[in-house]
Amino acid sequence: MSFAANQWARRPSLTTVFLWAAGAICIGGLAWLLSSTLSVRHAWVTGAVVPLVLSNWSALPVPLPAGISAFAHTAIGLLAALAAGLVAGRLIVSDTAARVGGWFAFGAGAATLASLLVAAQLPKAEYGTTVLDLGSANTRPDLYFIVLDGYARADVLRDDFGFSNDSFLESLKAREFVSNSRARSEYSMTYASLSTTLLMSHAIEPGAPLGRAERLGLYAVLGGDNLVIRSLQAAGYRYIHLESGWGGTRCGGSADVCVESRWQETLDALVDRTPFRDVWIDTVGSSFSRASVSQLDALEQVVKSQQDDEPEVVFAHILLPHAPLHVTGDCTVRAQRALSRLDLGGSWMSTELLDLRKHAYVEQVRCVNRRMLEIIDSMPEEAVVILVSDHGPDSRGQLGKHTTDWDAADLEERFSVLNAIRIEGCDTTSAYGVDLFRVIFDCHFGTRLGVQSDRQIIVNVDTVHPLDPVVERIASGHPAHRPSFVPPLRRVAESSEAR
Repeated sequence: MSFAANQWARRPSLTTVFLWAAGAICIGGLAWLLSSTLSVRHAWVTGAVVPLVLSNWSALPVPLPAGISAFAHTAIGLLAALAAGLVAGRLIVSDTAARVGGWFAFGAGAATLASLLVAAQLPKAEYGTTVLDLGSANTRPDLYFIVLDGYARADVLRDDFGFSNDSFLESLKAREFVSNSRARSEYSMTYASLSTTLLMSHAIEPGAPLGRAERLGLYAVLGGDNLVIRSLQAAGYRYIHLESGWGGTRCGGSADVCVESRWQETLDALVDRTPFRDVWIDTVGSSFSRASVSQLDALEQVVKSQQDDEPEVVFAHILLPHAPLHVTGDCTVRAQRALSRLDLGGSWMSTELLDLRKHAYVEQVRCVNRRMLEIIDSMPEEAVVILVSDHGPDSRGQLGKHTTDWDAADLEERFSVLNAIRIEGCDTTSAYGVDLFRVIFDCHFGTRLGVQSDRQIIVNVDTVHPLDPVVERIASGHPAHRPSFVPPLRRVAESSEAR
């Protein structure tokens, strides 16, 4: 999964303190010089607070206009807010203390509003408006599509994490689930892999542009504007969308019921980019982790409140077991700074730290396993349940590597995914990735979509950097028999074999 707003949070805490202090000095000093009625104390206090909020101009879930870097975007936001705040401070209020408050509040509001206005004008790629004829849903069962973020496949858990997931898989089998022991994702990141599943076609082609317009379009796909949801709604299904808190899976306009997340990426980024971040984590743990546990509770409530008047399709993108790693096996949240990062592994980590984080990842898998069995037991026995992950973990530091530097072990871990489906009378051997709903719709609704070719494509954490291309490893054979990855990768954009 991609967390563009939190990239600065990955810097060492001393760097964060330095940036904060530098911003305080610059903004505070400038405020003192430009506004003679502000005391030195108020100027410095204001200067210390303003960078904490307004530097998050770039942390808002808003793509940057083309050609403008994140640094320039942040600088523009700070200057615009400063100018607006100074004007408001001079013209609107007279009392010094009120002037400081008005300056701060007006500036923060101006920056936020301007950023949202910019976002509203940005182009967004369109991914079709087609609707499939699935017939009438009067006698159709409910459908639950549950995505567990970064959940590793059983063999990866065994070989790379020393954890046997057999007990969970056997429990699913006893509940009529069929698990695919060789399932793989089509893409290395959530926004691409999950969009591909919901569009039933590959969302990103190697060599094609992958800019901000495309990312906005894919976010709309994840929010409900996709072929799967449109077709099910046209067949009479009521669409319930559970937000994750990540900007990519916010509710779109098509949801009949939107269950909002308690965690929001932008708000978390505010704390992450202050010197108080470590204190916050040490005290109460990650808000990401607490909200992830609450997502499971929210899903259970949705299941228990199911209505019999019309069939429902429920989409839930659960952030567990993705890092950060504050959730224990019994689903309580602990406060430990070493478990806070969003990437599981990295080349800079010591062996001891990586082992600690891998153990904590397994604990989060245990939590998810226990809660998912409880939730599944609350579902109607006839319900179609799709339990998958969007990609595997990244304990080998894949997200810090150039896309052409991933070796076979990197690929195997990141692309190997959980896949367990309960649907009566259907062969789901090939039902994963781009073919997940193709197989289910063909079997359960009588369509004739067929399956597509087997592909695994690496994309960036954020947008594609000119030096970090979209890379594809094309495997041969039917999707039911996907071979292992074989390095080296090739740059499809530069290859005559690109398709």
